[in-house]
Amino acid sequence: MIRALDSLKSLGTLLRDIGIGGAHFTNLSPTIKKCFQLLKVLSEDFSVPTLTDPYSIQNFCLSNAFLVFCTASSSAGLHSNGLKPFELVVIDEAAQLKGCGSAIPLQLSGLRHAILIGDERQLPALVKSKISEKADFGRSLIERLVTLGHPKHLLDVQYRMHPSVSLFPNRECYEQRCLQGNIYGSYSFINIAHGKEESGVGHSLKNMVEAAVVSEIVANLFKQFLDTKKKVSIGVISPYKGQVSAIGEKVKKYSAYSDGGFCVSVRTVDGFQVAEEDVIIISSVRSNGNGSVGFLSNRQRANVALTRARYCLWILGSAALVELKQLDTLLCDDSFLFREARWKVFFSNEFQNSIGIIRNAEICKEVLSLLAKLSSGWRQPPKMRNPIVLDGTSSQLLEMYKVNGQLYLVWNVDVIKEESHYLQVMTYEALDAYGGGRYTPQLNIVSTKEKL
Repeated sequence: MIRALDSLKSLGTLLRDIGIGGAHFTNLSPTIKKCFQLLKVLSEDFSVPTLTDPYSIQNFCLSNAFLVFCTASSSAGLHSNGLKPFELVVIDEAAQLKGCGSAIPLQLSGLRHAILIGDERQLPALVKSKISEKADFGRSLIERLVTLGHPKHLLDVQYRMHPSVSLFPNRECYEQRCLQGNIYGSYSFINIAHGKEESGVGHSLKNMVEAAVVSEIVANLFKQFLDTKKKVSIGVISPYKGQVSAIGEKVKKYSAYSDGGFCVSVRTVDGFQVAEEDVIIISSVRSNGNGSVGFLSNRQRANVALTRARYCLWILGSAALVELKQLDTLLCDDSFLFREARWKVFFSNEFQNSIGIIRNAEICKEVLSLLAKLSSGWRQPPKMRNPIVLDGTSSQLLEMYKVNGQLYLVWNVDVIKEESHYLQVMTYEALDAYGGGRYTPQLNIVSTKEKL
């Protein structure tokens, strides 16, 4: 079933690309053939019952469902015979539900776990009768459990309010236990952790996860526009035509409101050269493990994208990719990490090129941390050292340090002559922990304070 759905989606994308000139008809035939084959196999393996009675159809759907969404009161209908037992129930807004209302889903057959989500410090269920209100008839089950000392987990990060707005309620109602999350301000970087770059129109890149997030942001802005009737212009910028096309498809429904004060424009960076909008959303697209940011590595193009917003600039991208680019900045002779170090650090061209092979941000950060400690004079405790003595005239003594279980950092201290001075030189290399392959040919860490 899933393969058939994916095949139909691929066919739809291909037809759309052909319609806008991004694909050729020769690509269509194999996709259609594959889709028909999957649908034929599906029809043979998947039998659909011939039900006409609404009640029978409802029971069939419920008996085969893994997730059921309903109100607390309508969950009474889930007690029907023949339904699979429910092991877990989640009650949302449980603080606004009377205790007797919570009892309905809690009586489901086979129930083993119950999760109540709500805030007992906000409004309870509405009770019109003064007598019932005085008798705590509207008291929720979650409030009763909290009063009895039952442990609860506080979701202590809030994203809705500006810090100045949340200051008073946080102090008076939550004992200052609520933390401030990142909210969209005039400038925000929105991390798209699970984005994936792929080929789009004319083999130009696109990132459908970022496109979906852009669509959601625009939808929320449109809702605010309908509520406030305040005019707003939104610009969506991406360096790739494939992403511009993908986002354009998702937000084209708002074009009918452009004359009414809600305007959405989706263009490439070059297309926005002389334009400006109230809100700019940048979809960077790139999400990879090699640190490549593509077109945005061009400073002029990045400058155009970053200077189109009047009031708000929101950038969508991969935080892991940004970390990798920051590592490139740190791996230079003038890096702030090594300015006050006891040993001066020189990065050779060979090291710069070969360190690019290690594209795991966490491993690279651990390597940098170790280099910073080594350049400051730190050495492993004697009992932790694993020395290797090499034969030869220099009789170099190597030490190894394992990083993240994936490679060894190997270094040695030698003496070289430079003009009239003898200098201590530390040479560093990285070796594959499994195959012994060498990642980095050389990095020299030279002691300038301990000349011999």
